[in-house]
Amino acid sequence: MAYATAASGTSSDGSVGTSGSESMRLLRVFRVVRVARLLRLLKVKWLLETIGDAIPMSDYTSIVARVAQMMAILLYLNHVIACVFFATTTLGSYKTSWTDRYVEPGSDWRDAYMVALHWSLTQFTPAAMDVQPQNPLERAYTISVVIFALVGFSYVVGDISSCLTQLRNMSETSSKEFRKLRNFMRMHNVPRQLALRVTKFAEHAYSKQREAMPMSKVTLLNLVSEQLLGELAFEMNKPFLIIHPLFENMEAYATILLQRLCTKALVTKQLAHNDFLFVSGKQAEAMYFLSSGQLLYKKSMSEEDKEYVQANLDWVTEPALWLSNWEHLGTAEALGESVLISINAETFKKVVAHSNPAYIRVIQIYARRFLVWINEVPLHELSDVFQKELIEPQIRSFVPDGMLLGRSPSADLSH
Repeated sequence: MAYATAASGTSSDGSVGTSGSESMRLLRVFRVVRVARLLRLLKVKWLLETIGDAIPMSDYTSIVARVAQMMAILLYLNHVIACVFFATTTLGSYKTSWTDRYVEPGSDWRDAYMVALHWSLTQFTPAAMDVQPQNPLERAYTISVVIFALVGFSYVVGDISSCLTQLRNMSETSSKEFRKLRNFMRMHNVPRQLALRVTKFAEHAYSKQREAMPMSKVTLLNLVSEQLLGELAFEMNKPFLIIHPLFENMEAYATILLQRLCTKALVTKQLAHNDFLFVSGKQAEAMYFLSSGQLLYKKSMSEEDKEYVQANLDWVTEPALWLSNWEHLGTAEALGESVLISINAETFKKVVAHSNPAYIRVIQIYARRFLVWINEVPLHELSDVFQKELIEPQIRSFVPDGMLLGRSPSADLSH
């Protein structure tokens, strides 16, 4: 009889046990709220990580963003804890609650929330305040928050401390390197003007390197297969290469070859303002694509004959790939900080030699047509610079039509 009474929630005098059923309902509500809040927290964390991955950031910026992310998560956690602590005043049938003692009667709910938020923050830090739980429900909630804070506070503080240590190490490393550079200049009596130029460019290159994060700095990429590295390098450099019709054609019909070229033959080159890429009379060793900045090209035959090399529009010294004795016809100088992608001629030939024989033939046809055209150009019109808007139709006509139309390259082998 006693079991039946307890199960039905009815007392011995026939009254309904509202206290027990209300407690069970409140426990279920707490459980649902807790799960919902945790899911929302995971969603916020995922959203912050997604935003961080979508924005290009240097090592320094990413560490600062990580600290900001941890602070945001900590504030959100305290907001949730404060809201639940505030909600405990409306649950149960206790005579007193913390709001009755620590919040002025008739105060706005914002005042009570600020007190609850302050109380929540003190559970995660060594700080203290005079707000204390006033009934068993508030006491139980306070104990659970303190236990959670023991782990949560240690995790957040440890993560933030680790990030700040990384920032300090990065700052010390850069300061040490630039101090060594200045000492080197002073010990070797480098003229002040030149020393300032070297230091300024070193600072610019160092900041660019931190922002760009080259593949050599990513240790985990050493574990990636050669094919995946080729695909990665291909995707990074493809936008600059396919402005040339031959490399555009490679992307469509010889992707593996272009990936190998990106991995083995491509080198990134940085120039400071007024640096020379090459000078007149020097033998060409590479073909260049400008990824950022601008170059000024002057022919040696005429100082008034100038050309500007634009990023993602022009390419330089293509004959170096097809001739072994091409000498630069002028001088190329950087106008501001510039970044170039160079294709080494010798490495290009070695990579192509181990590619698909059919596409080797395609490249041979293109090279033969290109050299016939170069030999027909008057000497005073020859240049190291090839401007896309002027030369693209001519260069595109050298690529075998069968490849462009999607047919087998064997159709063009007889041409």
